[in-house]
This record gives sequence, C-alpha cells and structure tokens, in this order.
Amino acid sequence: MKTTEPSIQTYRKFLKSDQWDKFGEMQTDQQKRLPAPPLQSESGDLLGVLQLINARNPGADAVIAFSIDLQKVVESLSTLAALALAAYIREQNLRAEIRELRIAVDLEKKERQVAQITESDYFQKLQNQARELRARAARSLGD
Repeated sequence: MKTTEPSIQTYRKFLKSDQWDKFGEMQTDQQKRLPAPPLQSESGDLLGVLQLINARNPGADAVIAFSIDLQKVVESLSTLAALALAAYIREQNLRAEIRELRIAVDLEKKERQVAQITESDYFQKLQNQARELRARAARSLGD
C-alpha cells in the first residue's frame, strides 16, 4: 500500500482564518494527518470538516501517513457525512418552524375565542352595566 504525507493546504479555503489558526495550533510534528475534507451542503455551504489524525502502523505503535486509498475513502465518506448533517440541520430547522407555526395557530385561536366572547350580546350587556356602575360611583363621589 503506497503512503503519502498529504497536505491540508488544499482544504484551507474552506476554513475561516480564525478556524485555520486554531487548527494549526492543534497540530504537532508527530501527527500525520489526512487532509480534512470539507463537509459541504448541496448549496456549497461549509457545515464542518472531517479530520483523521495519527494513523498507526499495524503491529507497531508508530505514527504513519495515511494511504492514498484511505484518503479517497474518507473523502467519499465526507460527502455522505455532509448529506446526513445537512439533512439533520434541515430537520431541526423544520421542527423549529413547526413549533413557531403551532404558537402562531394557538395565538390566532386564542384571539378568535376572545373576539367570540367580547362580541357576544351577554358581554356587551355586562360592559354597559359596568360603565353605568362606574358613572354612578363617580356621580356619588362628586355629590
């Protein structure tokens, strides 16, 4: 199996500069890493980055570079991971929207119920009686 020391530089354009700086701080000379393929949505938005660190030589504890074959597999898996992550984000957004719609429907229902009560003849009669009682009380205090 052929191995190589792949570079992350190819994927740098997908990371914001502050993310890139933090990413660089985490690296050490002992690490051999596979390029971190971006997890992009179908529209090209960056959702994350997939990274594997420290491949190990079977039978030894030595850190080795990842093989080109494994690099290709991980890049393919990153596409599937991006699709799954995008679907999850879409689902969470839809759930939030449904909650908002339920609240809006509940408020509309409440407004209809309040209007139904306040527009009833019985309620109007009570309001008139309350106005008359207040007016009488004000006249009594004025005398």
